[in-house]
Amino acid sequence: MAWRNGFRESGPGTDFNAAVNRMHKGTEWMQRAVEGGTGFWARTSQWLTGIVQSVPAKNLSPFEGARLGTMGAELKELHREQAAFGKELKNALEVLGAALRSETEQRPTSTDGPAAAQHELRVRLAIVEAWAAEESPRKSFKLDRAAQRQIRAQLAQAGHQVPESVYTKAFSSKLSLTTLEDWATKSMGKKEKENDPLQLGAGFLDTFRDHIEHARAHARGTSAHLKSDGGYDELRDICHLALQTEGVQFSHERQRGMQGGLMFNLATPLAEVGVNVGPVSRYTKGRRATVRIGTTTIGSDIFLGTEKRSAKMFGVAATAGIEMAQAAKSVLAAGAAAVLRHTRDNSEGSGVSIRVSKTVKDGRDVAERVIDFLSLQSRPQTRTPSGAEFWERFSAAFINEEVAVIAVGTHNQKRRTGGGVGAGARVAVKPTTFGPFLSAGVDWARSLTQRREKGHTTSETSSRDSRTTLSARGTLAGTAVAQLDLQGETALKSVRMPAVLTGASANMDIDLSGSQGQVRLTIENGRVQAKLSLAQRI
Repeated sequence: MAWRNGFRESGPGTDFNAAVNRMHKGTEWMQRAVEGGTGFWARTSQWLTGIVQSVPAKNLSPFEGARLGTMGAELKELHREQAAFGKELKNALEVLGAALRSETEQRPTSTDGPAAAQHELRVRLAIVEAWAAEESPRKSFKLDRAAQRQIRAQLAQAGHQVPESVYTKAFSSKLSLTTLEDWATKSMGKKEKENDPLQLGAGFLDTFRDHIEHARAHARGTSAHLKSDGGYDELRDICHLALQTEGVQFSHERQRGMQGGLMFNLATPLAEVGVNVGPVSRYTKGRRATVRIGTTTIGSDIFLGTEKRSAKMFGVAATAGIEMAQAAKSVLAAGAAAVLRHTRDNSEGSGVSIRVSKTVKDGRDVAERVIDFLSLQSRPQTRTPSGAEFWERFSAAFINEEVAVIAVGTHNQKRRTGGGVGAGARVAVKPTTFGPFLSAGVDWARSLTQRREKGHTTSETSSRDSRTTLSARGTLAGTAVAQLDLQGETALKSVRMPAVLTGASANMDIDLSGSQGQVRLTIENGRVQAKLSLAQRI
């Protein structure tokens, strides 16, 4: 199977070993996502461990992102959830309607109780029946005027003279699942008393509440989310769901960095003028693990990869300020700032794509079996200890299937050089300051992206982008410093709290110039495939 996929050598540093090890690592990512623990303390422990592991950027698990769902791509699943919600809500409405109907039959006249309570009961029953009659039941809404007129006519035709105050109270309430629970409790008795005032049978209220809880769960639409206690089967089903879309991506990134700078104050002849200038630098390094699952125009694709990234920034900043006027407790000041910076951002990535072409018969089913295989190999009882044993099992399972295994490598370079100037004014009224600041700058950015896919078909893609951008920003901000003055003969006279920044800003970016070019070379069976290659400039 390795030969069929274009791999001619194996061993440390080869494309074959890189692809197999990445597939094996994917099963470890599944295991970490499922067996991370549940409950408050387990999640807190994971959070604290993640902070420590951010330094070496290890133990990533992109499948953790499945707890957020497939980010809106699960529309088919949401439609199924909506249908299930409607079914459970209708069942709950039928149970409640039977209870209200039984109560009205046992208390047919107002002589058995307060007249207002009897009228309120009849209006509630009419509302429940109208709600259940809807083709697609909904929640959290108010009856429209047409439905209100229909209920009024229905009760009037039955000879019930319902006061307008009862209608007003009932129609002004929002119809929600909580409203139904409240009506059910009043009609069927509280659960803890375990009574059955209407002789409706044991467990009648419990049955109603079960339908409500199921409806509430379906309304949340969380079946496409990995729950805190979710297992391997649930994660596998989410991957199957992602396979039905054009692509769902889960990522997990950890990075560390350091920023530092120096500032020198330059003396000036005027005491009220201050000038500061100095360098500033920032260094960031990290790793990202990515899983992307989906079906595009060429077929189904399961990608597992990691990327190492490092970014460096160096700049020089200068500020100048002058005090323009001063009163008893207020100061008017003006200032200006300038900055020049250069950023270098590099990343190297490697991964594997498991693809099933759209020309393969029942290709979607084959891709789902690949996901089933990865899920099975991630479980402790069947997990393989090494990539070599994993490949033996994978090749044995799919030796007769048209499954392509492709080693993927990426290289990205980004360079950004820019600078800007700004000026503003500020009024200081102790302990607050407030004022506008305007700035503008020009950035020149250029990037190089390379992607190499090695398998039965070898493809290399390189793209370059260059862009010059003019940026402008206006900010209206203020600070408030809280100060507590201590009374008495103490060494500590006052305590100042950290400043709180508040404000609003507006940005505008204008592309002054830009260009983009892309080249792709595809080789299959030792020959360049012109139809799959391209060269273009934008």
